[in-house]
Amino acid sequence: MPKSLNTTDFLSEARRRYDFGKQADKLDREVAEDDNRFAHADDKDLGQWDKKAKTARKKRPVLQWNRIPTYIQQVTNDGRQNKPAIKINRGDEQSTQHTAEFYTGRIRQIEYESNVDTAKDTARDQQVTSGRGFLRVSTEWIPGTQTQRILVDKIDNQFSVVWDPAARKYDRSDADWCFLPSLISKADHLRRFGKDSLVAHMDFAHVDSDLESWVGIGKNGEMVQIAEYWHKEWEDQIVPASDGQPERTEKVATVVQSFIDGAQVHEETTWLGSTIPVVPQWGHEAVVDGQRRTYSLIRNAKEPQRLANLFLSNMAEQIGQMPKTPYLIPVGGVAANHEADWANALNTPLAQSAS
Repeated sequence: MPKSLNTTDFLSEARRRYDFGKQADKLDREVAEDDNRFAHADDKDLGQWDKKAKTARKKRPVLQWNRIPTYIQQVTNDGRQNKPAIKINRGDEQSTQHTAEFYTGRIRQIEYESNVDTAKDTARDQQVTSGRGFLRVSTEWIPGTQTQRILVDKIDNQFSVVWDPAARKYDRSDADWCFLPSLISKADHLRRFGKDSLVAHMDFAHVDSDLESWVGIGKNGEMVQIAEYWHKEWEDQIVPASDGQPERTEKVATVVQSFIDGAQVHEETTWLGSTIPVVPQWGHEAVVDGQRRTYSLIRNAKEPQRLANLFLSNMAEQIGQMPKTPYLIPVGGVAANHEADWANALNTPLAQSAS
């Protein structure tokens, strides 16, 4: 944590940043979540129907024919077939082609060990269906050694990521902080962090207002939110005079990963890179009414899809209401034991036997 802050101030700032980030992203996030639900709506659950419209139809047919996945797959499958690859080129005369080829090969090895295709495909699917997708860079210990290796991994829940709203670059490399939260049970929290943790001694029924977003949440109020809190700590660095230019001072960032639960800092690690290792893939971006918005591929296909569902339902209703001319037959013209078949002749199609 920053040297100028104690633990209490550090956590207070973290909670404030988390709430501020969610609030600033609320409008865009809610619409993106609706896009995601709409794209994955099951025909049986009729998730693409507005509740009021569905209720108003009462006993009338309510059908859904979700065509959205067809268009999503056209885009995502193109991405799977045309996979972009990273290639390193010589930057200046001081570098060599051999060095560039070494780093290209090393990156490919990292991608192979990480199964990076899964991470990229997941982020692409999220980008198309909700306008936001993410993958992350991390490290892990190689079993039986004191050596770490770099991994590229997917982030399953794209809506869990909370960014610094002040970041403006597409890749959010200028963000000062980012949260990757997840929910765990109180029992799991006890196993992971021990009985001496602050949360272990809390009464979940009477949680302090500052911790309402972290402790005692979930359906039954028995869940704890923990988060990877990525943040930058800035320090001045002297750039020596050279090439006739005077000495100057610039700001240099150190990226820190803190595991917090809102009430306590459990772990802290300094990241070797200079940017937060969470990589976004945004949909179409635009500034609307002074606010930056992101759009999924299907944002403007939802109403046409609802119209198609309404058309299909009304067509089925009209077919069901079409008049059916009854067959006429003289008394005694129905063979014995076939009266029921004749009575249902207009409603139940029966195969004809060859004569």
